[in-house]
Order: sequence, then C-alpha cells, then structure tokens
Amino acid sequence: MNVVQLFTIENEIHNCVQGNMSVGSYFTKLKGLWDERDALCTFPTCTCGLVKEVAAYLDTQKTMKFLMGLSDSYVGVRSNTLLQDPLPTINKAYSLVLRHEKQSEVTTRKSLAQPEAVAFAVKNSSHETETEQRCSRCNRTNHNTKDCRAHLRCTFCRWKGHTAEYCRKKKAVTEAEFNMAISKGNQVASHKNKMKGMNFPFTLDECKQILSMLKTKTSSANHVSNCPTHDELSGPTFGKDDWDGN
Repeated sequence: MNVVQLFTIENEIHNCVQGNMSVGSYFTKLKGLWDERDALCTFPTCTCGLVKEVAAYLDTQKTMKFLMGLSDSYVGVRSNTLLQDPLPTINKAYSLVLRHEKQSEVTTRKSLAQPEAVAFAVKNSSHETETEQRCSRCNRTNHNTKDCRAHLRCTFCRWKGHTAEYCRKKKAVTEAEFNMAISKGNQVASHKNKMKGMNFPFTLDECKQILSMLKTKTSSANHVSNCPTHDELSGPTFGKDDWDGN
C-alpha cells in the first residue's frame, strides 16, 4: 500500500467542499476520491457477520462527509437528512439534496420571471394609456387638451403651433442681427486703432509759423482787393487835354 498516495487522497477528501460547484459536480468529485481510496485500501475477505457492519459504518462516514461539504444554502435539507433514523445511505442522501437543488432552481426562475412580467405589463399598460389619450380641442392623439398647441399663433412668423418665444425664424434673425452688430463694432474698433497709430507731421512751433504765414497772405489779398477803380488806373481817355498838355 502506498501510504503517501493514500495520505494525499485522504487530505483531498477532507478538504473537498461544494463551493461554487453544483450538487452533481460536487458528488462526482467526492465519489472519484472515494473510489481511489478504496482501490488503495482493500478489505481482506471475511466470512463473519462483522463485514456488513464495517461496510455500513464506512457508508455512514461518506454520507456525513457529503453533507458537511454542502454549501450554506442546503442547511435545511442537511438538517432534515441527519434527523432521519436510520441515516440514509450516500446515494439516498445525494438524491434528496439533488431534489432540493432542482426545486430551488425552479423557484428562482419564477421569482426572476415575475418582476420581468410585471414590468412588461406596466409598460404595456402605460403604452395603452398614452395611445388612448386624445385632445378634445384638435382631436389628435398622444396629448391632452392641457398640452395642446394647436390654438397658438406666433406673432413673428404668423405660423400656428408655437409662440414668438419659441419661434425658430425669430431666433435666426436675432442671431444674424447680433452677428452683424459684432462685425460693425469690430470695424469701428479697427478704424479707431488705425487713427491712433497715425502721427501728426508738424510740431507746435511749426504750426504757429504756418498760421503767421497764412495771416500775412490774407492781409496782402485784402490790400489788392481795395485798389482804385478802372478809370483811376487807366488815366485820361483819348481826346482829353491831359495827354497833349493843352
């Protein structure tokens, strides 16, 4: 007998629990370990009546190990199985636990399906209610008289169904005027900036000299305008005594 291999199998049997496995997978794994152990540790042939008692004892140990390794969700069926007298065999215990698992799956599916059915029914009911709504003012569906906009008329575009506050055409015109005002403002600001950048070409003294020259020219022009008349400038006419001295 390989003691090391037997120790390894016994350790795996001791640590074997259901965990996330199904009842069938857990029982199959545990039964495989038992078969390996029984193959390594066989009983000698015996003709006395004690062999049946030993076999019953070993089967009881398997049943208890199977029940101890179950998950906490099987506490109820485990307690009911342990209360039975005599204790069921391993195959009978597995059958009872497997039946409980199937019943739990059916109950879980029903509990999950019920909220979905309720939600579906509520959705259909809501849809039917919305479909049945009909406005008594315009005789159209999907809205009531309170939300009806058929009587509204826009003062800007004169169309029905909305007011000037929500008019798209008015909004477009307002945005266009606003953009135009911004463009004009930018042009004025640009012109002012150009004017600020220009430098005056004359100093203060040069300006005074130019004003003095303009005054002098103005005075000379006035003097020319006050000259004698044509007769005074041209002298005596032909035939007068002033030319021949007589």
